[in-house]
Amino acid sequence: MDALSKDVELSFGGDHGLDDFKTMWKPEAADSLLWETLATTLALGGSFDKNGRFIAPYTFSRWPQGLDGFSHVVAVGTGVRVRSAANDAAAVVASLDFSIVETADPSGEPDGWVAVKLPSGQIGHVRDRLMRSPLEYRVGFSKQAGRWQIDFFIAGD
Repeated sequence: MDALSKDVELSFGGDHGLDDFKTMWKPEAADSLLWETLATTLALGGSFDKNGRFIAPYTFSRWPQGLDGFSHVVAVGTGVRVRSAANDAAAVVASLDFSIVETADPSGEPDGWVAVKLPSGQIGHVRDRLMRSPLEYRVGFSKQAGRWQIDFFIAGD
């Protein structure tokens, strides 16, 4: 809790501050998703903005201006396999290296998979843990009174 700004932003719906953080994340609970979500977000690295704030993950902080985050995702590794069907045994039709690709129609896509449209126009399927939207959770740190503090931990648009 000491790492949080007293006004930490948590949603675009007005949730902010330490009390809302505790209610939303329940950091003391054994089943809290806070630690997994924060670890995943920070594991992807980040960058500093023009005001000196550190923002993670890079999939948000370095997202290209003007590229729709609702209709695109980025591969978070090299050699990310794109398969012909949403099945680990399906043929590999392409691989992605930190590539941004358009999402395809997700209706009917089984849990754990994301449909993508390759630059060739071909539709492929990738394990969702290997792709990330810029709209997923992101965290911002700024230096306040000589200490780094979290001033937002938010998802969505």
